[in-house]
Amino acid sequence: MIEGAEEFSVSDEAKRAHEHEEECLFFVALSRARTYLRLYLARRQPNGMNRSASRFLEWMPPALIDEIARPAMFPLSADAPCPLSVVVTWPADWIVTDSRLTSYEKCPRRFFYTHVLGLGGARKATAFSRTHDCLYALLRWLAEARRSAEPTLAEAEAAFEEIWLERGPVDHAFAGDYRRLASRLVAALIRSGAGRCFSEIEPLAIDLPNGRIYVEPNELAELPDGTVVLRRVRTGYKRSDEYDRLEYTLYKLAAQARFGTAAIVQALHLTDDTAEAVTVSPTKLNNRQTKSDTMLAGIGAGRFPTEVDSVTCPRCPHFFICAAMPEGPLTLL
Repeated sequence: MIEGAEEFSVSDEAKRAHEHEEECLFFVALSRARTYLRLYLARRQPNGMNRSASRFLEWMPPALIDEIARPAMFPLSADAPCPLSVVVTWPADWIVTDSRLTSYEKCPRRFFYTHVLGLGGARKATAFSRTHDCLYALLRWLAEARRSAEPTLAEAEAAFEEIWLERGPVDHAFAGDYRRLASRLVAALIRSGAGRCFSEIEPLAIDLPNGRIYVEPNELAELPDGTVVLRRVRTGYKRSDEYDRLEYTLYKLAAQARFGTAAIVQALHLTDDTAEAVTVSPTKLNNRQTKSDTMLAGIGAGRFPTEVDSVTCPRCPHFFICAAMPEGPLTLL
C-alpha cells in the first residue's frame, strides 16, 4: 500500500517515514535562526533515565559550535515545592514484589498511598474486569490442582462455574456473552498446559545491591527435556510493546537467579491463544536491572515523588489527597 516500499516491511517503512519527518523538522528549526542559534538538551528523562542527544547534531560543523559544558543553574525560589523523603520503619515481613515495583515505576506517590499506607487501588469493577478476575481466580485453582494431576477441561469448567456464580457479572445484560468468552479462554488455558509437569509456585528472589525483589510467576512447569518454564499469563491480546514492560525483565532475572541457563520465560496470551518465549536483549536487561535497583533505593529512602500525567492522574483514587504527604517518621505495623 506504500509506494516505493517493496523492499521494506510496513513497520520498517513507518519507522523510516518517522525519521524523515524528524529530519525535516530539525532542518526547519535550524533555518529559522538569523544570527545565533541556541540548542538546549535535557540530559535526563522524567523517569531518571539518561537522554541521548539527537543524531542530527552531528551534521553541524564543530568549528561553528560553542558548547557550554557546565551551564549556569538558577536556584529555586524560596516558595518552590520541594519533595521531601518520608522516613519509613518497615515491618520485618514487608517485601517488594514484582507487582509492587511496577506500581512504583508508574507513580511513586500512588505506590505510597496504595502499598505503604494500604489505602488500596479502589478500582471500579466492570463486567469485563470481573470476568478477568474470575479467570485469574481459576489460574490460582489450577496451580493447586496441578500439584496432584492435570485437570481436564470439564473439571476446569466446573471449577470456573463456581467462581463465576460467586464473583462473575451474572446480573449483567450481556452476562452470557462474557461467559462464552471466558469459556474460550479457559479452553486455551487448559490446552496450553498439555504435556507439562507443573511445580508448586514459589516466590523467586532477585538480590540487588539495594534490596531484594520477589517474583511469583503465574505458572511454573518443566518440559520433558528438563527445561524450567516460568510463564506469565495474560487474559488479553499481546501488545506491540509487550516485552518492553518491566514485569518480563523481572521474570528473566528471577529465572536466571534461581535456575540459571536451564530456564526460559514464556508469555501466554489467552485471547490470542499463543504462548511464546520472551526475548529481552542483554542491554535492555542490564538497563532495567539498574533501574530496578534505583527504584529499590528510592523505596528504602522514602522517596515517593509524583508522576504527573494529565490522563492517568484524574483517574487515580488518591487524586484529591495526592499532595497531602505526612510529616515526620512513619512506622508500619
